[in-house]
Amino acid sequence: MLRDGLSTQGQFAASGSSVARARGRISFDQRVARYRRRAATGVVVAVTAPVILGFGALTIDLGRLYVAKNELQVSADAAALAGVSAYVGTTGQAVTLAQTSFDSHDTLATQINTRTRTYAGYNRSNSKETKVADQDIVKGRYSFTNPSASLDSSSTARFNAVQVTLSRTSGGVNEPVNYLFGPILGLKSGQAHASATAAVNDRMAGYDVTLGTAPMLPFTIGKTLYDQMVATGSDAYAYNSSSGQVIAAPDGIREVDIFPVNTGASGNLGLLYVPTSGGGTNTRLRDQIDNNISNDDIESTFHTTNLVFTQPDGSPVTYGVYGEPGLRSTLESDVNQRVGDVVGIFLHSSFTGSGSNTLFTIVGIRFVRIMHVDLSGTTKHLYVQPVVYAGPGLTVQNSAPSTNGNVGVLMLVR
Repeated sequence: MLRDGLSTQGQFAASGSSVARARGRISFDQRVARYRRRAATGVVVAVTAPVILGFGALTIDLGRLYVAKNELQVSADAAALAGVSAYVGTTGQAVTLAQTSFDSHDTLATQINTRTRTYAGYNRSNSKETKVADQDIVKGRYSFTNPSASLDSSSTARFNAVQVTLSRTSGGVNEPVNYLFGPILGLKSGQAHASATAAVNDRMAGYDVTLGTAPMLPFTIGKTLYDQMVATGSDAYAYNSSSGQVIAAPDGIREVDIFPVNTGASGNLGLLYVPTSGGGTNTRLRDQIDNNISNDDIESTFHTTNLVFTQPDGSPVTYGVYGEPGLRSTLESDVNQRVGDVVGIFLHSSFTGSGSNTLFTIVGIRFVRIMHVDLSGTTKHLYVQPVVYAGPGLTVQNSAPSTNGNVGVLMLVR
């Protein structure tokens, strides 16, 4: 029994030793497998790391390219707006703005190019000055009623827009965007492009006199006559912006003669009573010519200071305002003090009555510079020169009629 017991213990001892050896073998095999997996992972990492790093670096470079494109867009927007502003200047008024005019009047095209280049340069891209090639500055007509159409640069189109294209590319006026890490993948640089189109929207729908910078005077002229004189009137006076004086010399901009105008009325057009109540006393008219029509007087007459002439659906809005034909000779000295000033005057489509009971149908506003006045001599007249107004207070909409470039808002359209 004892032997059997000893024998049994020995068997157990032998069995435990075998288990320990088995455990040792399993532990060793597992370690070997782990080492093999780690080695395989190391090989994969070694092979893919350059690719991963390359794409990571390329992502950084693509970010630089994206930033450069955004910077070019800001520069293009500013350049297009600066270029189109030349249309509303004196030079822009002196030509018909069509291609035939550009061909014979290089000053306007030069102004557009100069302003475009200047403002493009004010906005740097890729930490460098942004340059514009002349061929990347396109002038033409943008259609507000057909926005998807290309700019019309035909000989008969009245120009109102400037399109600017900026690029950073090899061989261009702006060098490409050089990559920092792209060469790892064999990519040295990338290209960036941006384009912007700005136009003058001259479809005036209204004018808020409380926001505008051009004061209103109590003068009116027929819209048809005004448009006719802008196209065919005389050109005898010019405004010298340096001296602030009007001189007797042509400047390419035709004058409009508000008085006298033979319209068949009893007398000539026209003074407005603003407000109508109290009539047109000489004291009130003189004060309004000297100090402009007050906002309160506009409110009292038109029942609003935000004058609307076209509804969103294109329907016209008119106002009936009493006044009188002609301009009183007693007002000559007051008008003479405003020579050289830019002011707003009213347009009417028709009138009824006569004398102090003349009722004018007001349909719009134009902005003019007073050039010369003579209300007491043998050749009475009040010459004004149209001025393009693009200041605050204007409301424009595509359903409103065009003002033929006389009033407008500069805006980015693409």
